[in-house]
Amino acid sequence: MKHTPGPWEARHCSDGYGVFSDRVMVARIDNTVGEFNQEMVNANLIASAPELLEALKNLVELTQEVGTNIHNYKGAIDIAKQAIAKAEGN
Repeated sequence: MKHTPGPWEARHCSDGYGVFSDRVMVARIDNTVGEFNQEMVNANLIASAPELLEALKNLVELTQEVGTNIHNYKGAIDIAKQAIAKAEGN
């Protein structure tokens, strides 16, 4: 079984935060378990999961290639940086 395809987005809901893929809720962070800001941070981290997975797969694949030069890593590193920024809510 595969995960719900990305991209995922963190959004405020009536009862906390939700993580959505289009109109499908992937995860819900209940507002009774923590502070409002903590819920938002957690939702952003969960929403970044598809991009983080893609970035890691790309980096692993690139590091296993024989004869790869540094220019081939730029695309994978850019994806990783974007995923990190999304996970941190930036």
